[in-house]
Formats: sequence, structure tokens, C-alpha cells
Amino acid sequence: MQQPNPSNYTPVIRGSLGHRILSCMLGQEQMTAGAIKKAADVHLALSDLKLQKLMTLQKQGYIEDVKPDGWRLTPKGIDICLELGTPLRKTAPMRTSKQKKAEVYERPTYDGWELGQTSTRPGAYNAYAKPSRINNSLHYRDGTIERVST
Repeated sequence: MQQPNPSNYTPVIRGSLGHRILSCMLGQEQMTAGAIKKAADVHLALSDLKLQKLMTLQKQGYIEDVKPDGWRLTPKGIDICLELGTPLRKTAPMRTSKQKKAEVYERPTYDGWELGQTSTRPGAYNAYAKPSRINNSLHYRDGTIERVST
């Protein structure tokens, strides 16, 4: 079987998966395959990404393998990124668990507005004016409690 040479590979064109991979690596010292998968929004399994795209880009001379599990752009890869019009951009810093918790607590909360009084029928909500009886006391919606003798 004939060994493929780099000219047999599909060229990297603007907007392709190879272009997205190269552009997410631009400006980075090195990236792991998992970080590339996330940053380039790749929908392949990690093993397929390594075998299909990263190895192809490596054989084309655009990226190089950095031990133990990293990849980085070569000068040829940087040139193709700049030729395709990819801007130099940095990835967002990783959030700590403390920052993630703070984001959860700052999110808007559900207020259930559609569960309010939406009926237009007269007298539909008269029952809300009545108290609830719990044991020997009447509990009103405004928070007052009235004891009832048995």
C-alpha cells in the first residue's frame, strides 16, 4: 500500500475543521487534545480527533506533537492561520470552583409569575381569602394565626 504524502491530504480552507483547530491553537504555547476539542467546538470523539485531524495536520506540517499529551503550531501552521485571516486570540482563563458557585448564585431565579391569579371569572379566587385549618388553629395568607377552641 502506498504511503500518503502531505500533498494527498485535503487542504485547510477557511471555516473548515482544520481551520478551527489551527485558529484555536494560535497564540497558545501548547494545548492538549481535550482542550483543542473544547476550544474548536469539535463534535468528534477524542480518539477520532487525534487520529483523523491532529495526525493529518501534523503530517501536513501545521502542528507538532509535544510530549506527553500536547500539540503546538509550527511556523507553517501560524502562516496558514494568518493567511486565512484568523485573528490572534487568547482562550478564556479556566474558572475556579469558587467562581462557578458564585455564578450559580448570581443567576436569576424563577418567580412562577404564570402560576398567579390569571382567571377572569368573578369569584374564582375567593377561597384565597379563607384561612387554612391546621389542627386547632386558622392560618391566614398574611401570616396571622388564630387559635380555635374545640
